[in-house]
Amino acid sequence: MAKEETKTQVNSRIERPEIKASCGLWDKFDEWWMNRGHQSRPEGLRAAMIQVTNFNSESQQKIAG
Repeated sequence: MAKEETKTQVNSRIERPEIKASCGLWDKFDEWWMNRGHQSRPEGLRAAMIQVTNFNSESQQKIAG
């Protein structure tokens, strides 16, 4: 009998985008977040996504409100 995926497994597989980038791009990104005082790459990535999407607490209030 073939192994079946649960709904949770399917959702987690669908909701995780793969980000592929060159080593040079990651080097530049590491410089970017370190220069801005972030402590880790995930923290820097979160800050970059906020900057790129212009997502902040004010926009969250608009969505909720």
